[in-house]
Amino acid sequence: MLAENHRKAAEDIESTIAPLQSNHTRLGSFLRDLGEITIANEWEGLDRFRQGGWYGNTPDPHNVQEALAVLEQIRLWATQ
Repeated sequence: MLAENHRKAAEDIESTIAPLQSNHTRLGSFLRDLGEITIANEWEGLDRFRQGGWYGNTPDPHNVQEALAVLEQIRLWATQ
């Protein structure tokens, strides 16, 4: 029964909350609303790299390394 309740809760989240945050540009604000200020700043920094040429153009190698470091910080936060 407990597994069924968890499955139902996950489905509820996916159908109500998750679609509201599906846009990466709103994720920083969503994280900030949750009190995750540091990771919100990391996410928004990563988005600035994206806007600065990460997609479509040839990014500066230094910026690529910085973006990868930010992604690692986000990964560590998400898996802690």
